[in-house]
Amino acid sequence: DQLRRSGEDFTYRIEITGKVASVGATLPVVERVKSQKWKTFPVPRGGRYAAVVNVVRENTNCDAVFEADSLPAGVTLKAGRIPKGVTSFPVVFEAAADAAVGAGLHGFRLRSEGVEPVLTGKLVDTIHHIDINNQGAYHSASFDQIAMAVTEEAPLAVELVEPSAPIVKNGKLMLKVRGVRRSGFSEKITLKFLWNPPGITGPVSVDIPKDKDEAEYELNASGDAAVGDWPVCVLAEANTAKGPVLVSSALVTLKVAEPYVALTLDLAAAEVGRPAAMVAKIETLRPYSGQAEAVLSGLPHGVSSKPMKITADQEELVFPLTIAADAKVGKHGGLFCMVSVPENGVAVLHQTAMGGTLRIDAAEKESAKPAADGGKKAEVAAKKPLSRLEQLRQQKK
Repeated sequence: DQLRRSGEDFTYRIEITGKVASVGATLPVVERVKSQKWKTFPVPRGGRYAAVVNVVRENTNCDAVFEADSLPAGVTLKAGRIPKGVTSFPVVFEAAADAAVGAGLHGFRLRSEGVEPVLTGKLVDTIHHIDINNQGAYHSASFDQIAMAVTEEAPLAVELVEPSAPIVKNGKLMLKVRGVRRSGFSEKITLKFLWNPPGITGPVSVDIPKDKDEAEYELNASGDAAVGDWPVCVLAEANTAKGPVLVSSALVTLKVAEPYVALTLDLAAAEVGRPAAMVAKIETLRPYSGQAEAVLSGLPHGVSSKPMKITADQEELVFPLTIAADAKVGKHGGLFCMVSVPENGVAVLHQTAMGGTLRIDAAEKESAKPAADGGKKAEVAAKKPLSRLEQLRQQKK
């Protein structure tokens, strides 16, 4: 038993209960030692405020919808459908320009979709009042209502420009963010991308300096990024005469797609001071129109190449290499390709052909005797590089 006693005349009882499906929601802890940070919803008149909500599912795997039991007058809630498997998501509150300034407590809930019976669960927020070093919370309190307010108009606003092209797996995308300054406001604006779709990463924050009104936010997609349309937003924080102010952009759609093209780099060998080439095999995964641009990246010191154009029906590409006299001899790995595929007037960036290898050998001494073919073989080799096996065979000869 719990007192670590036992014996032949002890009687034990086992209670068995069936599994019960349930859903619910919580608010994340932004800073461990500040458990109340960003745990309220202040919405400026004529503006927006964004928050991240964690999804809690037990014994079920379902889509869900985030809803409000009540909202302040003039405030609306924007939240997309939460796919199964997603454990957090962004929500945006927007207040009308004539919404009455005030505060109150409001409840929220999560509702399942696609399963029977329909499940509902409250948003329950836990505040940790006392933490003991690294042992965790000593005293906490939980609440099923969130403090929410309509505040005075903020001196700034932020707009996230919806991208006209998708981000592809193993690709990059630059998001444009605009800051709108009002009433002579000129302070620095710090942008935070509150939530990333699965497999998408970006910097923790990006600043719009005092003398600027725009910034770019770079997103990167992993090879297992979740394909689909995802709602995203950006939260802006700035210091004002009345203290720090938080405002949000509207939710915009970020499209995550499969790549258009994949490249594979063949092993290449070169000599110091002599031109060479590297061959790339091209696999078109999805059709596209126009010409894409491929750039060989990760080249070692003293080696350069130039951007090359490719089309959807092309199967092979030859990168010309210039090997300088001070290029480092040896085996150089880590080469890859950046491919820009045009779509809707912008370039969809692909990072592909990872792990390419270039070996640079010391230059052989030139023979005083002219080549019997007048140098034609060398000219042909420069235009169409030999495979590594053919190079070894020629060296043996």
